[in-house]
Amino acid sequence: MPTLRLLTNAEITPESRTPEFSRALCTLLTDTLGISPERVYIEFTAPPRHLFGWNSETF
Repeated sequence: MPTLRLLTNAEITPESRTPEFSRALCTLLTDTLGISPERVYIEFTAPPRHLFGWNSETF
């Protein structure tokens, strides 16, 4: 099964909004790629900035 992982270097707050974000992401994937929501798993995490790398550096 294909996997899509979305990471952010910003904190996802408030955590109470994760259901809203989940619905929006599933709708986007369904509307644009035809992927059914029951095939989508989303992990909401906010790694510490020093453990998040990009462009040969960390934040």
